[in-house]
Formats: sequence, structure tokens, C-alpha cells
Amino acid sequence: DDASPNVSEDEALAAAIARAPELVLATRLSPDSGPHGWLMPNAKYRQPHVRLGHVQADPDTDNMTRRVWSALMDANHRTISAFSIETLHAAGLPAKGPFERVMDGGAVVQFPQPVNIRFIGGRQSFPQVSAANVLDGQVSSEEFRDRIVLIGLTAEGLQDQWFTPFSTQDKEKMSGVEIHANAVDTFFAGRSVSEAPQLYVFAFLFLIALSVRRLNLHRRFEGMRFIALIGLFFPATFALSWSLMKYGDTWFPFWPSWLAIVASVIGLQAIEMMRVNSDLDKKLSRLSIWDETFRHQDQDWERSRGEELKRLFSTPFQNARWRLKAVDFFNEDLVRFLSFNNAILGSIEDVIIVADPAGRVVYQNPAATALDGYRASPPPAPVYLSSMLNASFEGNPPNMTLVPSRDGKRFYNVTFAPIRESGVVISLHDATAQQELNQAKNDMVSLVSHELRTPLTSIRGYSDMLVKYDLVAEKGKPFLATIIDESRRLNGLIQSFLDVAYIESGRQKLSISEFEMGPVLKDMMAILGPVAEQKHIRVETPGESRPTRVRADRLLLYQALSNLVTNAIKYSPSGTTVRLTVSNGDGKVRFHVADQGCGIPADEAAKVFEKFYRRANKETREQSGFGLGLAFVKEVAVKHGGDVFVESEVGKGSRFTLWIPN
Repeated sequence: DDASPNVSEDEALAAAIARAPELVLATRLSPDSGPHGWLMPNAKYRQPHVRLGHVQADPDTDNMTRRVWSALMDANHRTISAFSIETLHAAGLPAKGPFERVMDGGAVVQFPQPVNIRFIGGRQSFPQVSAANVLDGQVSSEEFRDRIVLIGLTAEGLQDQWFTPFSTQDKEKMSGVEIHANAVDTFFAGRSVSEAPQLYVFAFLFLIALSVRRLNLHRRFEGMRFIALIGLFFPATFALSWSLMKYGDTWFPFWPSWLAIVASVIGLQAIEMMRVNSDLDKKLSRLSIWDETFRHQDQDWERSRGEELKRLFSTPFQNARWRLKAVDFFNEDLVRFLSFNNAILGSIEDVIIVADPAGRVVYQNPAATALDGYRASPPPAPVYLSSMLNASFEGNPPNMTLVPSRDGKRFYNVTFAPIRESGVVISLHDATAQQELNQAKNDMVSLVSHELRTPLTSIRGYSDMLVKYDLVAEKGKPFLATIIDESRRLNGLIQSFLDVAYIESGRQKLSISEFEMGPVLKDMMAILGPVAEQKHIRVETPGESRPTRVRADRLLLYQALSNLVTNAIKYSPSGTTVRLTVSNGDGKVRFHVADQGCGIPADEAAKVFEKFYRRANKETREQSGFGLGLAFVKEVAVKHGGDVFVESEVGKGSRFTLWIPN
């Protein structure tokens, strides 16, 4: 400005305005200018060629500026057009739209109406030039030729920053001059953002409600999930509204639409709750019938719960809280019923496996965990059973007996009990003991037939010779001696069998007394010593210098130790030593019998104490016996509260230890 320094700033500005060819000044309604009057510029600036345009753009209820009025009237009926329209008039450009009409004679009739601004983007979408740079001459006036120039304040903190549809934070607010630049573009293009027709809004809401219904969202989302679902409609509706405004020049009323959607979803939820309550009432009625049937199994329970059930169903107001109380009541009965059934199934020693009609395993009782191959999440029942038992279970298998496990160590009786339209109950009874008994019977028959036939054949043969040839006394003595020996051997075998059977039956009463072991061992060696000498085997026993007193059945202990020493002599080669030692300590008396025989493999060490068990080797086949001697030793030890075990190494010998409490 070339104004002299003595002229005031207002006069200098007025002089500059006078030189401008076309200029529009801003005004707005303000209560401070009278009752809703216009806040006018200084009178020096309101020159004849200067236009006035209002910049009234109040935000909506959500504090967002979206629209301006094409014209506004104050309380004095003075109407002023929008700043953006007057700006276009000043530039000689039309404002497209039904906002004003020029009548014959040049009069202009205005039609005030709200116009939604079509924002072209966020902040600084239009070129901006600092006023300081213009005054300093850093920007040429040519920059503004043939352009509409808006002058305003854009600095933050001047209370002229507003939220727009492109603002999500304070720092993204848009200055007033930028908002009116977007308004100028809107009026010039004649493409304001129009409100979506109510028919479209209702159609959209109908589609939302229909989608919720079709997708069963009102059933899938309940409680906090339902609240979260409603919350998701907020950003979804906002995003839809913004997209329509940005790309379709259509403003979808956000708040009414969102509230209508929420109301629709809540209405659907209310309808669903009514349907659920109706179904729940029917199910509670059926549960009451089942509950009475179950409670008849327990009279005390029936009396107490029956009275409570009557009080429950006599309640006049059966609301949601009542239904919840009824569910709790029946749930308590159901839990008791299931606990009762689970306790029954858990107490059954047999394995119970339940499969549905498709073959999927749906239940296994606790006994199933002991199966070799048990799985908490098993495959289909046929595959599962075949993985544990050595048999095929495809199709409709019949009941099976003595089915071996995969490792052959256990045997099971398998029973299938179909349940109509529900599947099948499979029970596995451990029949290992039955199999062992059957095997023991077979072994016993084989042994008895062999061991009894041998002496009987000798007795019969020699007896026939004595009768047939009328042998004299001298010639018949060897035959008679053989008959006597075989008879004694047969008697010993029968006695061994009876001893084990007698002590196993429990009829054998222990005759406990306290005695020294020295005389017992001495009596035993008087019998077994000559037998050992015949095989040139040395038997070492503890001397009488270290006496040991025990409390036991003298006869049974004598027989048990005799069996151990007899076996050691029987299965030891000539020229070896059998050692019998006694130790006393820790409340136990231990008898150790060690030999230098053939030894026992580790996998057979535990079996030697089973009845009728005999190793299938050369040394065993050369000796007669029932396989009852060590079984008898085991029974004697157990009867006294002790045990017997063996330590052995093949080719070097064995060491048997019998211990009893002392």
C-alpha cells in the first residue's frame, strides 16, 4: 500500500479496498449486534462496489461443519447471500443451483436453503500463500491473475478451526477460509452433497435387518458379544456415510441411521428373546417330568426336592430371573444324576467304551486308562480296538473271548451291546487270569500225564515180569526195589501237588513258634547231604557259632528250604558248590541258596515261581518234576508275610533269597 504513514490503518485499508475492482467482505449473525443482527464490517470498508456475503456455517450436533445456507435473514428481515455465492458473482461466474432468480427489471429473488458442502479433501486441498510473503514481495501478483482469492486466518488457536467429515483429530481441523473455499467450489460446480432420500434410508435399514435375520446374528451374538456387535455398527455406518459423501455426493444421515440400525437389532433381539423364553418354558416343563421320574429313586431326595419344585412352579411371575432359577434347580439335579452314573461307571473294573453311530468314541471310563495303547482322543472305534487288541473289528463283529493284546501279555473278553440309534457300548473284561488258568490246566494235564505215566509204566512192567516168570525172591529183589522207588517218587509228586493245593486253599494253619535254625538245617542236611555226595556236590551251611532264632512255622520253613536246596543240587553240575547262608537285620531273616548251575534268563526269572512252570531246556528235561517246588516256596513265604526272589546269570548260576519277618 502506498498510503502515507500519517494515515490510520483503517483508512489505509479503506483506500486499498477502493482501488480493488471486485471485493467481497464477510459478515455473520451475532447476538452482540442486536437481536440476531448482522456483525457488519467497518463502515469505511462498505463501499458501493463492495459485496457482502455471510460466512455463517454452524456445526451440527456432532460438532461437525457440513453445510452453509445460500442466504440468511436477520431479525430485521435483512437478507444476505452466502459468502461463496457473492464471491462467484464478484468473479462474474454463476452459482449453479436453485438459490436465486433474476426477475424482469433486474430484481433478484433469493430462496434461502441449506447446502451441503462437497469437500474436495482435507486441510490444504487448495493452494495457500502466506500474507507475509506477499507483503515482502516474495510472491508476484501474477500468481493471483484470473483466480478467486480468499483472504483469511489459518493459524491454529484463533478459534476459527472446525471439524469436517475429513477430520478425526484436533490437528486435522479445517480453517474457516478453507471451508468457504470448498463452498465456492460446491456452488460453482453445482454439485452439493444431497441428503439420501428417506426411501433409500428405509431400504438400507431393511437390508440390514434382513441380513441380521438371515445370518442369525441376533442368535449368535448375545450378552457382551451383542453389545460389541452394536458397537461395530457405529464405525461401519460412519464409513458408509463418508464413502457416499466422498464418491457419490450423497450424505447418508449418520446419527439417525445408526440409531435406527441399533433399534432394529435390539428389536430383533427382543423378538428372539420372546421366542427363546417360549421354547425354554416348554423345555422346563419337560425337565420337571424327567426330574420327578429320577427323584423317585431316592425317597429323601424326592421329598426335599419335590417341595422345592412345587414352590418354584407356583411362583406367579415367571420372568427371566425365575427361568434362570429353574435352570439352576434342574441343573443341580442333572449334575447329581450324572455324578451318580459316573460313579457307577468309574467303579466298574471292566473297560467301557461308547461309540456313536458313526463309530466315533464318545466315552471311556477310568478303567480304559490302564489299557496299553489308551488314547484320550482316540480314532474311530474299530481302528482304536484293533490298535490295542490282536483282532479285527470292522463291520459288525460278534462278541469275542480271550482276545490277546498286541503284546500278547493280556487277554480280554470283548462284548458289543448296540444302543438303538445311539451307537454301541463296548466292554472289555480282563480275562488274563482265565487264560492263565486254562494254560495252567493244559500244562498240568501234560505234566501229570508225563510224570505219572513214567513211574506207573515201571511199576506195571516189573509187576508183570514178577507174575509172568514166577521169579524167586532173590531174582525179584531188583524189580521190587524199582517198584518201591517209583512208588516213592510217585508219592512225592502227588504230595508236592497236594502241599501246594492245600496251602493255597487257606486251610493250612500256621503253627508259629520261636526256634533256632541250626538244628533245622542239620536235620535237612542229614537227608540232602547223601544226595549231594552222589553228584559230588559240596553243600555249605552256616556253622553253629552264629545261631539265628526265628519265629515261623518250623515244618513249612523246613520244607521250603529243602525245596530250594534240592533244586540247587538237582540243577548243578558235578563238582560244584551249593551255599546256604542266613542273614538277620532290618526286621527280616533272609535265607540265601546259591548254586553254580546253568542259570535262568531274565525274562523267565519271575515265571519260575508259577505253578507247573518248567523251563524248556536240556537240564530241565533230564530231571523229573511237576514245577511245584518253587510255587510251594512262594506260598510259604507269602503266608509268613515275606517273599522270595531270584538273581541269576545264564551260565554262572542262580541265587534264591527267601525272607520272612522276624
